[in-house]
Amino acid sequence: CTLFDSHRLYGTVMASNGLPDAIETCRKLRNDGNTVSLLGEVGIRENNFPIVLQKHHSILDLYPSVRNSLARLKSADVPMGVVTSLPRWIWEPMIDALHLQDMANTVEGWRRGFSKATAIQVVLRRLSVPSGPVSYMSRPPSSSTSCATIRVVARMM
Repeated sequence: CTLFDSHRLYGTVMASNGLPDAIETCRKLRNDGNTVSLLGEVGIRENNFPIVLQKHHSILDLYPSVRNSLARLKSADVPMGVVTSLPRWIWEPMIDALHLQDMANTVEGWRRGFSKATAIQVVLRRLSVPSGPVSYMSRPPSSSTSCATIRVVARMM
């Protein structure tokens, strides 16, 4: 499920670094805009993203009830993994800023030639989850709340 809305952070960061409108930037991102390309347009790259994130980290926040839900799962010894479509240089500092590194047992991000289905399979192997059908969950597009609203959007064999 989606843990936080990073588009607000990207929009603010990009607007403060030269793109004229945070709301327009968020709209582009929500309509399949490429995060890495948009960040690059304003000079934000792997070498300076952690510094930029430090400046704007207060904008980055989990959806309501996510931290408590993750803590309950962790205390019940439920193995958890994170799969993201972002490259490591973006997701790793965000995971650190949100103090999520102790919640997830493993994280897998974008790599060239790596589909989300492959990333999910890699995470499941790392978690020692038996092979079989995989459910990919996402919050419905109309929802802006939390993991309480997850639904299965695809099943992969």
